[in-house]
Amino acid sequence: VVTTAVEGVGFVVDGRLLALNSYENRVYQVGMEEGPPLIAKFYRPDRWTTPAILEEHAFALELAAAEVPVVPPLQRAERTLFEHDGFRFALFERRGGHWPELGTEQEREWMGRFIGRIHAIGRRQRFQHRPCRVSGDHRTFRACIVRVHRQRQTYHARTKTVHSIRRDRRSLAAGAALCPASRRSRPCWRQIFLESLAAPLR
Repeated sequence: VVTTAVEGVGFVVDGRLLALNSYENRVYQVGMEEGPPLIAKFYRPDRWTTPAILEEHAFALELAAAEVPVVPPLQRAERTLFEHDGFRFALFERRGGHWPELGTEQEREWMGRFIGRIHAIGRRQRFQHRPCRVSGDHRTFRACIVRVHRQRQTYHARTKTVHSIRRDRRSLAAGAALCPASRRSRPCWRQIFLESLAAPLR
């Protein structure tokens, strides 16, 4: 299916096919008869709508035109999204990448300029077909941020509770070594437990 789909766009493949890591889509490196391999990205059905994918492609092309180092989809007959046997896919040049070196002020300034340029281009117009993916009826970006902030607060509160329980268990375990192994050790256990609850969290 992969090689047939790529050849249907107008490329001649040599039969080499390498599956690449991808979180939700299916991505392959496809060998070409002439020139370097291409990257074929097959979108998972029912994950994104066609307008949303095209909107993403248009944004990548805008970034590339502004000399931002991104890999935009290849265009064939003014199209970037293709379909074969019910699967939508796009083709990209193969580009290597690496984590940016941020050890010097010049490198950080260079990265900051690109981030600012990305934001400047993104502010030209809003995405119309890519809603925020959160549970409930939250659809705006601001609502998404509020939702994530509340989830983080809940997470931190639960984390503190877990740490408190672990601290209490450590205190009780330490008390077991200090208290005599007899019936009269029960008040000692109770005292250690109460003191552990009153201790400040670390």
